[in-house]
Amino acid sequence: TMPVFKDASHAPVVPIATDMVSVSIEVSDPDGISSVILYYKPDRAKQSSSLIKARSLLSVTSSVYQEIPMISDIGKNDGYYQYRARIPAHSAHQTVAFYIQATDKNGTIGTWPRDIRSPALYRIEQGRGRFKPELASYRIVMQEDDVREIERRPSLSNQMMNATFIFNETDIYYQVGCRWTGSPYRRG
Repeated sequence: TMPVFKDASHAPVVPIATDMVSVSIEVSDPDGISSVILYYKPDRAKQSSSLIKARSLLSVTSSVYQEIPMISDIGKNDGYYQYRARIPAHSAHQTVAFYIQATDKNGTIGTWPRDIRSPALYRIEQGRGRFKPELASYRIVMQEDDVREIERRPSLSNQMMNATFIFNETDIYYQVGCRWTGSPYRRG
């Protein structure tokens, strides 16, 4: 059997350019876990020269996935081991995609999310926002290619695009489907 995953998350939920982002997940396999690797990449590999000059020395910009071994930080809980890794800081206004791959002791590989063409996402912000707890806060995080695609497609297309939905700066929902919807008369 392949490894089973649950409770994936990243913190801080809405990072800024100086934050390293901690990714955690619980992994189980009856054959035992041999390795767990976090793969990540920034959405935008090319930046203007002014952004390159302004970015933090800690930031990383790449068009290919980078890998970080995940470390089991606590013992077994309900058959699952918790794994963590930290993604380096990236420049502001950038979306970072990530997925996790686990290999059991028999060499069977599993990934979270299962379809890595729709990875988990988070966006780097310029600074800490003025979140008002009395008002609901909603964020939809998408990769730049998906945003361009959703803007170019026919107005009645029902094809879902990958996104991460963040509610009240605390609750994260990865791999939500996102599309335009509503009356065909509101758009041309």
